[in-house]
Amino acid sequence: MPSTPRYVAGDNPGMGKIAAQYLIQKLGGKGNIVVLRGLPTVIDNQRFDTFMGLVKDTQIKVLDSKYANWNRDDGFKVMQDFLTRFPHIDAVWAQDDDIALGVLDAMRQAKRDKEMWVVGGGGRPKTSPPSRSARAGLGVWQRFATKWAIVFTNSSQ
Repeated sequence: MPSTPRYVAGDNPGMGKIAAQYLIQKLGGKGNIVVLRGLPTVIDNQRFDTFMGLVKDTQIKVLDSKYANWNRDDGFKVMQDFLTRFPHIDAVWAQDDDIALGVLDAMRQAKRDKEMWVVGGGGRPKTSPPSRSARAGLGVWQRFATKWAIVFTNSSQ
């Protein structure tokens, strides 16, 4: 065990970048999207700012973004609001897989789960393809990178 404390962080700007690139590609650079953020923190800002920086030069319109507090129940409530206010949504970016699960629940309840792409993040096993909606897309994983960083750190002692 290393005697020096180690800190392994996720690549939060990278999560925003991968999500943006994926949605730009899936939507052909145009469409209406909504964003469900985590909490007002540096982590959230890094993801969001990178994502917004990449979509700004496209024809993708961010209809709204709201905090969903990194949890499924709030993701459900925020997505219900978006589904009520916006009759046409092409894609959803949920900054966390727990939020994405709430999004998918709200979409199913509204019978709109086949209309839009959903992108989550974090690599939660319950969001693997078999449990996802037909149009659910990418889950931006950090777990793999974190695991290898820990292995590398421990093996370098």
